[in-house]
Amino acid sequence: MFSGPSFETLKASILAPAYFAPKLTLFEPQQTCAIVWGVSVEDRLTLLKSALEDQRLKSERRAALLDYISLGLAVIALGCTVAAAVLGIFTSVPSKIVGGIAGLPAVIGSVALALKVDVKASWHYRKAVKTRALLRRLCFEGPEPMTTEYITSISAEFNRLDETMAEERPRTSDVFNPPRSV
Repeated sequence: MFSGPSFETLKASILAPAYFAPKLTLFEPQQTCAIVWGVSVEDRLTLLKSALEDQRLKSERRAALLDYISLGLAVIALGCTVAAAVLGIFTSVPSKIVGGIAGLPAVIGSVALALKVDVKASWHYRKAVKTRALLRRLCFEGPEPMTTEYITSISAEFNRLDETMAEERPRTSDVFNPPRSV
């Protein structure tokens, strides 16, 4: 008989954001098989759909946020350039102030480059697209009735996707330590 945590506890542990308890585990690693084998096919399907949907939403939201940040930085830089031109040409504002405003776009560009905002947004969009493809495969391309083997194969692909995307993840620190060419 199944003696692990309830379905809701298992679902909450899989979907819980990492920042709440990064080192908290609800069960010992050796109990994983007991939990997996004790969950019905429908519950496994629900858990996997929830995990895929949660990952897709997080990636899409982060990509959109990073796009807005990138757009905001570009608009601010453009505004600084226009303001410096207008102040320099049409007013008697001291040249030190105009020069300071004119220098802001370079600083903003450097910050955007160092933070890799566009690269990170693209990475999150790619992750969302790949997760959405797995979700569609799970929902529309699976056998009828759904089998444990098919759910397991999609879960394994989801794991590979996580590993692959983690390797491709752009690191902010790479700006200061660029890769050396051989």
